Amino acid sequence: MSQSVYRIVVLVALLLQVFCSELPENCINPAGKQGKCVPFRNCRSFVKLLQRSPIPPKDMRFLKASQCSEPNASGSSVLVCCPKEEKLLKPPYCGVGESDRLIGGQLAFLSEFPWTALIEYRRNSSDETRFRCGATLIGPKYVLTAAHCVHEGSNDFWKAIGVRLGEHDLDTTHDCEFGECAAPPITAGIERIIVHENYKPRHKEHTDDIALIRLDREIQFSEDVAPICLPVEESIRNRNISGIWNAKSVGWGVSESAIASRQKLKSHLAILDSESCRKLDKATLRDTQFCTEMQSDRETCTADDGGSLVIRGHLNGLFGHNFLYGVASFGKDNLCGAKGEPAVFTDVTQYIEWIESNIEL
Repeated sequence: MSQSVYRIVVLVALLLQVFCSELPENCINPAGKQGKCVPFRNCRSFVKLLQRSPIPPKDMRFLKASQCSEPNASGSSVLVCCPKEEKLLKPPYCGVGESDRLIGGQLAFLSEFPWTALIEYRRNSSDETRFRCGATLIGPKYVLTAAHCVHEGSNDFWKAIGVRLGEHDLDTTHDCEFGECAAPPITAGIERIIVHENYKPRHKEHTDDIALIRLDREIQFSEDVAPICLPVEESIRNRNISGIWNAKSVGWGVSESAIASRQKLKSHLAILDSESCRKLDKATLRDTQFCTEMQSDRETCTADDGGSLVIRGHLNGLFGHNFLYGVASFGKDNLCGAKGEPAVFTDVTQYIEWIESNIEL
């Protein structure tokens, strides 16, 4: 081998070594997910996690356990095991909200259920606006709601124009409790509405009653505005929820005709098995639906039309996260269900693929 060829071979080898050393290393994060070791500032999901104030202790532990390296004297950035960016958020990046702090009551605290949203409408040919449906924040640019809330054929005189996030008391500009105040609510515009392609307005069975709203800007998460988790993982998705008695529906009791409460409240619901539901309702219940009834006759139903049914669960050692299992669809007297008169929710677990296929990063 000539000297010039030898030099070229050595140079190529050195370049390859430098190039490979700069490539992110593969890693496994504390939740068991594959990722890449990258500087902290380059991991968008971690940066968003730190934007919350205060940061829950379990999230801080997750961040520390995700470090690939410690900072050195040269001031190099900490490397973290950054998970592959996915369309649907998973714990610990979602579903964090204080709960069960008020025993025997319905009032939700300021930081509880920060994914709860309201859809604002404008009446055709006028300046009149009104909240007529609820929704649930599932990511930085998307909320999930019922198809009948946003389908043009279901709302002849009203058009959805925006989504309110971080709301608590509809009568105040700044919401406060115990001497602390939340940031003012956020109102985002609507970029696009995606209604399930099989939904038929005014159909008596209300099947495929689900829709996505893409917001006109990316929402910065905080203590008061944060996404819920969807039941994506198999163990959460396949969970048998029939008979669960402590599911929660949170909202203001918003419907097309009225608002039951000016403050955000929570209702405690029991989930009925399909057979019991069919006997009570005498209607056809599809596999994509389930029904509920209120736990107590003394509670006021505060489920929003198109709002959420939430169940707490744990995944990969991460406890206390909240998962969205249902979207309020219809009921005889209300959207919670009374004794002998259940309400019906769209089963979110049956639409995970549809949701994912219609979300754009």
